[in-house]
Amino acid sequence: MIKKGFTLIELLIVLVILGLLAGVGVPAYLGYRSRAQLDTTKANLRVISSAIDAYDLQIGKLPERLEDLVKKPSDPEAAEKWQGTFLKKPEISKDGWGKPFVYQITPGGEQPYELYSKGKDGKSKVTA
Repeated sequence: MIKKGFTLIELLIVLVILGLLAGVGVPAYLGYRSRAQLDTTKANLRVISSAIDAYDLQIGKLPERLEDLVKKPSDPEAAEKWQGTFLKKPEISKDGWGKPFVYQITPGGEQPYELYSKGKDGKSKVTA
């Protein structure tokens, strides 16, 4: 009677090959994922910035908060001029790591407003 199966050496060789593949594949995947999150964040920042500029042109002032880009503003004057949503997807107001973007009006600054993400670590500043 002949027994069929794998020897210990064959199993060890398979485990070593799987370990090598995981050692190469996992870091590559994590690097790709991290880059994709950063690229998504930058693309969303550009889209939101364009929506803010369109809002400013249509309404005549900057939105008070990012939510004003997807729903009618509470300010009666702005609500009267508002013709519809400036962002098609409300979930675009989150960065690639699922955190909300930071938006603030800066009247005395170089730019009329600041829009950025706090990044993966919550401390860095990611801009478009």
